[in-house]
Amino acid sequence: MTDMNRPDLTILHKYMCACRALEVVRTGQVFFPCPSQFNDPFDCDIQFEHEIVPEEFVEAAFRTHRGDGHSWSSIKTILDKDLNADGTLTKEKREEILKTAREFRESNTRLGVLSLSEEPLSILMWAHYGKQHQGACVGFERNPKNYLGNDEETHPVQYSDLYPEARFAEIARRDGTLSEKVLFTKARDWSYEKEWRIMFEKGDQLVNVPGKVVQVILGLKTTPDNIEKFKTECGKREILVLQCAIVPGEFKLTAKELPRTSPTRDF
Repeated sequence: MTDMNRPDLTILHKYMCACRALEVVRTGQVFFPCPSQFNDPFDCDIQFEHEIVPEEFVEAAFRTHRGDGHSWSSIKTILDKDLNADGTLTKEKREEILKTAREFRESNTRLGVLSLSEEPLSILMWAHYGKQHQGACVGFERNPKNYLGNDEETHPVQYSDLYPEARFAEIARRDGTLSEKVLFTKARDWSYEKEWRIMFEKGDQLVNVPGKVVQVILGLKTTPDNIEKFKTECGKREILVLQCAIVPGEFKLTAKELPRTSPTRDF
């Protein structure tokens, strides 16, 4: 892979408390929570339409079976089993679709989701996720050779005023569009986060970082003790350490590089 979406975006950031950020630096692992642990009850959930439209389902199923290499006659045989004489779906097929929809919804709750941001100097995000400006914002390198630069693995979140609603026919397509709609759509109220996401098959666990840690930005209120810990740990790994500062006369943050701590030598 040589190309990636937004090649200008070379770092994605994760706000967190200082102790967790230190563990990321030390261990090279980061926590992937399940959607049930999110602060937004709408996030990664979905509303299915109440009515199953037979015509839409047949069209989607036909395209899916055709894409799987089935012949015209075999597809007709398959669909004939799912339809009553009047063209409506059989009771068994309706129950199967509803069961699949429930399983799809439940499977989303077990995924691991790492939320990252384009913006490391958001006053709001420092307050919400950076331990009230006492924590840290870890910067992960994004390039065409790692997960963060792989457009099939990492996606920007889309913001909308409309809650994602899925038609049951989308289940039959099995092309990933339904999952993408659910997992990468949030309310427009969250747009200031400029969020990107990467998924893991199982959540609530530590996973190897998806990109090299290249910098850590400390908050305005990070304690002197934690500052020294970051300078020491990052110094061992050639990770840049910066700290937030207030831009005079503005509601705005900037980040200034901190002097490196000299590695300890034995004499």
